[in-house]
Amino acid sequence: MSASASSDPHAFFQEQRGHGPGAAIEPTASEHNPSPLPLMFQPLTIRGLTLKNRLAVSPMCMYSSTDGFATDFHLVHTGQFTMRGLGLVIMEATGVSPEGRITPNCLGIWKDAHIEKLQQIVRFVHANKAAAGIQLAHAGRKASTTAPWLMKTLRRMRRRSLDKIRRIQGDFAQAAKRALLAGFDVIELHAAHGYLLHEFLSPISNKRTDEYGGSFDNRVRFLVETVRSVRKEWPQDRPLFVRLSVTDWVAPCDAVPGGGWTEEESVELASRLKSEGVDLVDCSTSGSSPLQKIPLAPGYQVRFAEDIRRQVKGMLTGAVGLITDAQQANDVLEQGHADMVFLSHVKLCDPNFVLNAATSLGTPSSSDISPGTAVPTDLSPSAASMLRVLLPALTRLDDTLESVNTKQAELTQVLTRLTTELDQFSDLVAPPSHGSTSQHLQNSRTRLSNINVTLKRVRTRLDNISLLAQAKLNK
Repeated sequence: MSASASSDPHAFFQEQRGHGPGAAIEPTASEHNPSPLPLMFQPLTIRGLTLKNRLAVSPMCMYSSTDGFATDFHLVHTGQFTMRGLGLVIMEATGVSPEGRITPNCLGIWKDAHIEKLQQIVRFVHANKAAAGIQLAHAGRKASTTAPWLMKTLRRMRRRSLDKIRRIQGDFAQAAKRALLAGFDVIELHAAHGYLLHEFLSPISNKRTDEYGGSFDNRVRFLVETVRSVRKEWPQDRPLFVRLSVTDWVAPCDAVPGGGWTEEESVELASRLKSEGVDLVDCSTSGSSPLQKIPLAPGYQVRFAEDIRRQVKGMLTGAVGLITDAQQANDVLEQGHADMVFLSHVKLCDPNFVLNAATSLGTPSSSDISPGTAVPTDLSPSAASMLRVLLPALTRLDDTLESVNTKQAELTQVLTRLTTELDQFSDLVAPPSHGSTSQHLQNSRTRLSNINVTLKRVRTRLDNISLLAQAKLNK
């Protein structure tokens, strides 16, 4: 299973041709790419899914939903990452129940009505040859509550009953079913940053005395059972990830005599998760206590991904946290620290990070960041057909001069066709013998505008190809 778009006659975009932006054009060494291809740009297959590269966007909460529904904002926010070369984009922490959201404006997937909007986003991701992931989450004690000044007394934290635990596990399983219907390729369970699944793991927050608290076996029980319930609903050919806070960064002290969740515990947990069908641990840290002491530095969490990868046979890991440079990211992979690199802040600061990384590492890659050019529906069938074929075509770094000249000739032909359409347009401007003259003129102006916009796009593409041809002549 590769990331691909499903046919949608109502889509307002066109599917990327070739491998999509961010994919290496030459997956092996060649005359155009004599050096070994950087591991960052080599495909990665997990179960039945093949990613075009090993870079992913971490889930980032956008607080832009209404009643849990994805909005146009989510389409733009998520889609722009796929237009700029990421192999995998994971949508933000998505509530499996209304009370499981971090805020009232967080994304949700607790009812079937949420599926349609998510499907639209997944289609766009697939159209750009990327894979779509979704992070399923329950915020637990970090979920929003009524403002304290609106209550007579502060609410006290309550231990969840066994019935409530079973209900939440069922919510995760139902959310997995909906994620499948929406077309997602990957599910990630959020067991980090002090949210519900992490709450059960950490002795800082888990004070239970029943089968879900106390010993290591008891504290991991809730997550392991939740993974098991999700894996039953999630097809065997689709990857399942878990984001884990590998350590709480809290050493034993007076306030926390036993300290927090540790790296050693995470390694043991990862081994159990592997046997339950988890494919990758997304290695983050912290979130359980204000006593945490985090030694911030470039790549400060990478070693945790390496330790789990080394000690748990067959478990893939993702590295995240202050990975901000292309060479740094590739080194994480080449040196065996992790199997994937997850990006967030750097992608917001530098949207073209992946494409720039390909250039800086000398990797011939698809660099056209357009998802396809809208084709005016009122052009002649022949001209419209040519535009659909030619405008989305990639201008690649490894194109030969001959191929560049061929594209230039083809687009010049399109330009001639469009110019002819303009010349013929005068025959269509005369108002009809019946109907609204003003409406006819408005329609004519709209059509003229569409043709002019398309002409401008073709001329711009021709200018770019001319510059590329000149650069190749100067080599």
